[in-house]
Amino acid sequence: MKINTAITNTSVKNGSLGLELNEITVTIDFRDGENFFGGQVVLNSTEDNINLQTSTEEISNKAIEKAKNMISNATIYTDDEGNQINTEEN
Repeated sequence: MKINTAITNTSVKNGSLGLELNEITVTIDFRDGENFFGGQVVLNSTEDNINLQTSTEEISNKAIEKAKNMISNATIYTDDEGNQINTEEN
């Protein structure tokens, strides 16, 4: 499997010591032959423990880990007959 990541947005904030990293948006593409899955995750300084000194490789690894956790923790909702239903839940 090949995994590609790209940082698509970065935001900073004023902190007690000057500019601090606030959030980084990372797009992720998982490819395995003809199969493809992609999306984006948002890493933030407090939840994901990133800062201005965090390397691009570290950011990519954290984004991949976050995406994998989202997928592995996903729930497929079904009705009483076992039919998949859509939800607006985040």
